[in-house]
Amino acid sequence: MRLSYRCLLALVAISLLPACPIKGGGDPTDGDSTDTTEGDLPAECEQSDPAVSAAVEFVIEGWPVLTSDDFEFDVLCEVDGVATAAGTVSTDLTCDVDGSSLPAILRMPEAPEGSVAWATGESVRLIAHSSNDVDYGGLERHIQLRAADDDALLAASVQRGADHIDPASIIAPLTFAFEYLCGPLSIEGDSGVISLRLTLGIPNGATTSIFSRHRGQLPIDAAQAYAIDVEEASGNHCCHFSEDFHFLVRRVLTGG
Repeated sequence: MRLSYRCLLALVAISLLPACPIKGGGDPTDGDSTDTTEGDLPAECEQSDPAVSAAVEFVIEGWPVLTSDDFEFDVLCEVDGVATAAGTVSTDLTCDVDGSSLPAILRMPEAPEGSVAWATGESVRLIAHSSNDVDYGGLERHIQLRAADDDALLAASVQRGADHIDPASIIAPLTFAFEYLCGPLSIEGDSGVISLRLTLGIPNGATTSIFSRHRGQLPIDAAQAYAIDVEEASGNHCCHFSEDFHFLVRRVLTGG
């Protein structure tokens, strides 16, 4: 298992908080963003769902890491327990960190579509990255939870980041695209933020499109789906036409 670090912390509570813009893909077929044309804008451009939350908290006790802004690891873990309380799902883990068994807790919002698709006793792969590059885009962060046997995506948190983060690589094998349906960007006029619509898909399967500040689901089969909360997806021309993303994907049991 791999763990990189520069200093030791006895307790690190890592909350995924807004950072800086990152670049993204566009249309699922060609990787380019799609701009809107003149006309009525979709109602979702101005609306928001108060239930949306992409907040994720990662608690590490006794792990050798960098700081809360600068760490990277890819480890195998056992799920010790999964509990839901007050709208939050907490997953207790024991992870193999350079030969030592260390505890971790991963917390994320409960999905109304169903309970999470991982359970006590399962083996998972936990991948996390955070770095703060002041000279190039600022803070970037992401967390992935995958099945240990086949690397299937169980959950992924994408939080803005520097320009070189690719959301598609974090949520693979799901596809990722975005569209400017809430107004075109222009270097003329004000530097307002334009809401984007994200499209996520399963290769050769279903796709779903979700506007910024909205949520939805991506069906996997009759019994499972990916619940998706898009807390922010926006574009602006203040920083070289950059895009900001903050969204959470988790695999849930729909009971079908």
